[in-house]
Amino acid sequence: MADEPTQSNPPDPLGPPGLDGIERLFGVIGWPVAHSMSPAIHNAAFAELGLPFTYRLFPVPPDLSDLEAFLSRCRESSVPVGGCSVTIPHKVNAITFLERVGGRIEPLAKQIGAVNTLAFTDGGVYGANTDYAAAVGAIASALPGGREELTGKKALLVGAGGAGRAIAFGLTAAGCELTIADLDAARAEALAAETKAAAVPLADIERVEADVIANATPVGMYPNVERTPLPTSMLRAGQVVFDAVYNPLRTQLLTEADAAGCRTVPGVEMFVGQAVAQFELWTGKTAPREVMRNVVLERLR
Repeated sequence: MADEPTQSNPPDPLGPPGLDGIERLFGVIGWPVAHSMSPAIHNAAFAELGLPFTYRLFPVPPDLSDLEAFLSRCRESSVPVGGCSVTIPHKVNAITFLERVGGRIEPLAKQIGAVNTLAFTDGGVYGANTDYAAAVGAIASALPGGREELTGKKALLVGAGGAGRAIAFGLTAAGCELTIADLDAARAEALAAETKAAAVPLADIERVEADVIANATPVGMYPNVERTPLPTSMLRAGQVVFDAVYNPLRTQLLTEADAAGCRTVPGVEMFVGQAVAQFELWTGKTAPREVMRNVVLERLR
């Protein structure tokens, strides 16, 4: 009799059980990864379109060598691996992997320095970043003119970490006049130099005039839901305020922005948007966005 899976002997994510009738396998690479909502989102989308695919958790320890070993196994799997989502701590490692194997990398993903999506094809492996487009799309959804209306808008980005980098490149690519602030002033200045933006100390953000404000810090995330990354005095009617935090659904920042008459965009829209872009890259089909959004909302509620 085979041993029952234990923490020291976990089931192989690339093998059975559960692969009967499955024609293509997908998953999320990360460490840790057990908390991810991605399997629920993508499996619901596959089911909605009647696709014989499944999506799993791919726990991969943080070293680059671990990632390379796992992705080599993906290319030899008995059930073809069509693609992977990539999350912390492997978004940067994925760039190195792609460079080593001669994979193609989306140009803006290379500039950002992070890949959150891998797609396996007969021609090799392709790496993309769907975070920046999802963030810009979410922000643009609050403007009557959509993405085109972002051109020339003054934007303030608070947070220059991983999510902040994606948002910074996305906003500048959309034509915004961007100012970046971060608790680490040197990090803000470095990102500003890369994106041809301005940088200000976090203590001076009240002096910044902004049509668009984006929070890319974890301030306000559960369980510290009473916190906000900027003073209420900065908020004014008509501003677009986006918060990348999606747990809780309505952060303190968004609550205060609503009260000030701002156009608010919750982080769940970016989260859903990046998953939609992944799905469409992998399948070539239009993603069932509302099904995917409802899965996230049900989980968060």
